[in-house]
Amino acid sequence: PEPESPPAHRRGDAAAETPAKEPQAKPAGAAAGGPEAKRLKPAPVEPAVVRKQVEYYLSDDNLKHDKFFHEKIASDSEGWLDMGLVLSCNKMKAMRATREDVVAALAGSRLELRDGGAAVRRPGNAPLPALEAKPQHHQKKKA
Repeated sequence: PEPESPPAHRRGDAAAETPAKEPQAKPAGAAAGGPEAKRLKPAPVEPAVVRKQVEYYLSDDNLKHDKFFHEKIASDSEGWLDMGLVLSCNKMKAMRATREDVVAALAGSRLELRDGGAAVRRPGNAPLPALEAKPQHHQKKKA
């Protein structure tokens, strides 16, 4: 019953991370040559998904609530955000995206890259939105 047990790198992931990918991930892994191939390469990185995620991180919608990225971008006079910080995000780790994946995914994007993808920034170093308090969601309630 090895194919039934989720690979170690998947167990901790929240199902909400990639709802659209879940149904496709299993058959793709099985077709790639059984459990061994699954463990080595869970799924190819989808450039459109990577691009959408990175563009979201640097969007006004995210940055008005994302204090961490807001401060990191604000602390750089030219508005650059280190790619290592982007890649350290849980959603990027779940995708197993590399710097090369992000560079390739952002080929047609308005986001700007520096030094072969060492850093990324908003188009034309666009001004950051003002930080706002996050709307409170009560997710922790247990019935």
